[in-house]
Amino acid sequence: NDHCIAISTPADHMDAGSAYARIALVGDKNTQLFALAQKFKVQPSQVILLDDEPRNIQQAVKVGMRAKHVPRGLTHQVVRQVLDIIECRGGEIGEVVEEQTALESKRKWFEGLRRWILKRSKRVHGRRDGQAWMTLRAHTYNSLLQGDAEAGMGRHSRMMLVVRQSRKSQSSSAATLAEPIPHAWKMYVASVEKLLDGVLDRPDAIEPEAQRRYRRLCKLSRRGLLPHSLMPEDLNPSVSIVPASTVGAGDIEAPLKQLKEGLIFTLMDGDARVWVSNDTLPEIKCSFAETMLAAIIALRKTGHVHTDFKLDNVLFHGKEKPEWWLNDFDFVTPVNGPTPETPPMRALVENNLKESLQTPITGIEDFQCFVLVYSQLDCSVTTDQQAKALDFISKDPSAMMDFDARSFPRLGEFDPATVQW
Repeated sequence: NDHCIAISTPADHMDAGSAYARIALVGDKNTQLFALAQKFKVQPSQVILLDDEPRNIQQAVKVGMRAKHVPRGLTHQVVRQVLDIIECRGGEIGEVVEEQTALESKRKWFEGLRRWILKRSKRVHGRRDGQAWMTLRAHTYNSLLQGDAEAGMGRHSRMMLVVRQSRKSQSSSAATLAEPIPHAWKMYVASVEKLLDGVLDRPDAIEPEAQRRYRRLCKLSRRGLLPHSLMPEDLNPSVSIVPASTVGAGDIEAPLKQLKEGLIFTLMDGDARVWVSNDTLPEIKCSFAETMLAAIIALRKTGHVHTDFKLDNVLFHGKEKPEWWLNDFDFVTPVNGPTPETPPMRALVENNLKESLQTPITGIEDFQCFVLVYSQLDCSVTTDQQAKALDFISKDPSAMMDFDARSFPRLGEFDPATVQW
């Protein structure tokens, strides 16, 4: 907008012939201020400079002008104070400056505190975001899309083996690292294709929403509210891609050397599908049921439902006495939220346990899936036991929000009444 006010700079006044201009100091606002005083036929002492640059304030005071430092700029309060001084209503502009300086000091203090809290929260319980990682194996374009079979696979994601990158290893290959501890790097397929192919809009991309869900769940996990749930070690990793020395037919070199995407998880020994066997010991089946029932109970108490509870998403560590971990919270949904189209939710609809995928989440879905999943692991579960457990779940008045785990019906080898919950 044209405000009919000419805004000048020191360069506009360098050739001015007035006495004021000749004594003006280069590198401050004095040149413009002297020209302004001459234009309006006032003395320099009648000029009031408000500036956020300390040097301009110092130089103006040296030549007899009134000047004050206002680090927060020209606020309404400063303007009112200047108006009071001009109209002789009293008050000193220094009071405003002191107040603004105090506010600026407080702002910086709170900003430092916020950064300290953020830094500390990233290191709680061994997790620190923004770490440097590198792939354990050399990758090509195709291998980045396919992932490492040992790390696991998914319909929406790929898993690759990575190791934490130290300063000494930044210029070396992953193979030369001393005793590397592999982790699982979860990359979403849509993100990989977007980065490698430049496809900026993917309708099946779930990473942005999944990232927000994991951040919310990590906060709950740090408070000890989500036992037996596997949370990321790094929510914002920077992963260096070790390039393959040779490229096979129909493949090309990895076009990127580093990716700042995905999630880093502790690498487990496998998922629960490997335990679907008649040779699986009863105590292993019972430990699976006890741990996973406790995990979905805890998740339900926070007001969330996993919605993708299946054998693939239960990982274990240790082969003699396995520790069980609920994994893959990409589709976790709050109670009364929309039902995601996951295989377990479709199975509930097909078994007439849920009306349709268009109905909202009620809170009992994970428990219904638990009955169906445990029945796959324990072939001794009878049809009558299944029906009794599903009936118990559907009739719970709290929608499984608040119930006694010991009252949960028996399923095959698993008797909740004998567990010390």
